[in-house]
Amino acid sequence: MNISDINLDFLYLNKGAVLGGKDPFWEKWRGERYNFFDFLSKEPLVKVIDLTVHIFKNKYPRVYFAFADINISLKDVIYVKDKSGYNVLGERFIERDDLKSVKKKYGKITEYESSILEGIGYEFKEPILNLEEIIDKQLEGKKYKKRREEMEVVYEVIDSPILRLVITSTTFLLEVNRDKWEFRAP
Repeated sequence: MNISDINLDFLYLNKGAVLGGKDPFWEKWRGERYNFFDFLSKEPLVKVIDLTVHIFKNKYPRVYFAFADINISLKDVIYVKDKSGYNVLGERFIERDDLKSVKKKYGKITEYESSILEGIGYEFKEPILNLEEIIDKQLEGKKYKKRREEMEVVYEVIDSPILRLVITSTTFLLEVNRDKWEFRAP
């Protein structure tokens, strides 16, 4: 499956309030949601990273994306908070065999009493050698600065919900630009 095979509009469109009963918004987008979750759980990790950058490139998605986990076993899940404030989920709780850990950092927008995803990261079991090339291609059309710092490649994206991307051959981190956040009902 390719990113273009999924209509990702459900991540950005506003939905109306529903007072009981089925939510027509989610009924309409059910098939695309299933395709989205299928992609996250079954496609190669490099394609999942490509999708992650694609989703945040131009517009901040609804909080729903923040809680879309990559094939994680929800039984007895234990997150450990790291020194940067990220909630880290180790491989014991991840059903994918190509990930060591997934980490996410959440913040609050008090004005809306809403959660916001401030960052998401993946640690891979095996190096992804063409990751820089994939990200360069996904960021085509955006202005960004790219620099090397020791073993990392750091992207600072201008006028985007992506504040920074930090990659190595075995890690990916996307930090969110809070100024580009928009409220959307979950």
